[in-house]
Amino acid sequence: GADVGIDLREKAEVTYNAEGAPIGYVSRINDFTAENERPTIGTATAMEAGSRGDGLIGWTRWANGQGGGRYFNDTDGFTLPANGGFHIVAVDPATNLPTGGQITYELAGATNPTVKDASLAPGTFAGTMAIAFGAAPTADFNFTVGIGGSSYNFGASGRPIETSGDFANQFGANSMAVNGAGSVCPTGACQANMRGVLGGVGATAVGVSYNFAEAGNENLRTYGAAAFVAPGVGTSSASGALTTASVAPSIAPIAGGDWSRWMGAPGANAQTIGSIGAEITFDSMAELRQTVAGAEGRPATAAQRDWAIDQVERLMGGMITFGGEVVVER
Repeated sequence: GADVGIDLREKAEVTYNAEGAPIGYVSRINDFTAENERPTIGTATAMEAGSRGDGLIGWTRWANGQGGGRYFNDTDGFTLPANGGFHIVAVDPATNLPTGGQITYELAGATNPTVKDASLAPGTFAGTMAIAFGAAPTADFNFTVGIGGSSYNFGASGRPIETSGDFANQFGANSMAVNGAGSVCPTGACQANMRGVLGGVGATAVGVSYNFAEAGNENLRTYGAAAFVAPGVGTSSASGALTTASVAPSIAPIAGGDWSRWMGAPGANAQTIGSIGAEITFDSMAELRQTVAGAEGRPATAAQRDWAIDQVERLMGGMITFGGEVVVER
């Protein structure tokens, strides 16, 4: 297994179960990702599964089984232990955002956080989220994770939310100081990373994924995902449909590159399947090494190189663009 970082997919088809929780997705960045990035829950169980707002936002943790579908080199799924798993939240794209004022969201649900090597029992999550709207919207959040008999707290205020472009309605924070010491953070020097995305008409939902660890203690890197909704957003009457969605997952050890140092693009977003144009944020395993070099002695295709460039740009937080006139479908 290997560590993963927070990632983002703007174009994805997401499948939901009857509870409205995401149980699979297909990345639709281009034909290459559509074929190679299409993981499903497989034989694993949808733990802590739930949704709110008639499919507005859904969350779960794939665990205790064998994942299905394909994730690049993982052609036959990946093993998900009972005390680990793939944490994911999906939310409808945001439209008609408020022009001013603030929404103080309530926690709709969250996955039980787990550590990379699955050596600790799943923990607990509590959190707050508020968005101040206007020409330059910002996010305030505060999360508390309980795991391994200890409590860890981190958050940030005034985090800018993108208002246009590929990362519209997304926000995040890297290397946040974590308060608390214990088995996950032996010397109390953990750092946390988080990605969030607005969703729904009027930004009535927010999906987030996060992870944190202390240097030298990567086996206990902790992962989780959570869903927040505006006051008055009701419970779901989910139908288990396939829809276009934005997804924010966090994943524990599975085959892939070590992306612990990369926190990807600033967003987490989910939506139902049926159309294309959703976003997926999650701790996923990246296979850029093979993508850039090609496989079995064959050079990488143009689509593979474009995808790799897209991923590298995300690695840089969207601040740098490579490729000259190459247009990467996002």
